[in-house]
Amino acid sequence: SMNRALFGRYWSGHDLPRHRQLFTPRSLVAYLEQCGFAVERRRGRFSDECLDLLRSARLLSRERGLGRTFVPLLISGVLVVPMAVASVMGYSAVMFVYARRQ
Repeated sequence: SMNRALFGRYWSGHDLPRHRQLFTPRSLVAYLEQCGFAVERRRGRFSDECLDLLRSARLLSRERGLGRTFVPLLISGVLVVPMAVASVMGYSAVMFVYARRQ
């Protein structure tokens, strides 16, 4: 996702130990196909992307001592439009995949 690319280690999606495997759209589709599923469609959800963006900005801001409220909101406000474009193009931090067993 764009969030992962921008925030690196401050990306809130790492969320260890809950997330044990992080997929790219390509790797998730390949894994499902290997398990006998045919992917019908995939999508992201922009509201999840915005929440992830704000969480990541807060992590970065807190770690760097930049402020607790204003800086994360500023970062989020600047990045919301490029994030919307990335989400529409399928590069979302949260992926929903609809697949059927073959």
